[in-house]
Amino acid sequence: MNPKLKQAIKHTAPFAAVGTLVAIAIASPISWGMLAYGLLKIGKATYQKASLGAKLPSEQDDLFI
Repeated sequence: MNPKLKQAIKHTAPFAAVGTLVAIAIASPISWGMLAYGLLKIGKATYQKASLGAKLPSEQDDLFI
């Protein structure tokens, strides 16, 4: 799994957990749709921002610059 995807999942997971609890409490298809759309936007934004600071695995272990 690439580092950008890992970062996007770590950032989106808390929103997914809280959003799921809210959607279960409201229990309507509209709330599930809003949750899915919101998580898509958050995950996409995080994934795009992660590409700016992502390093290749070979660069992570390099101690000499």
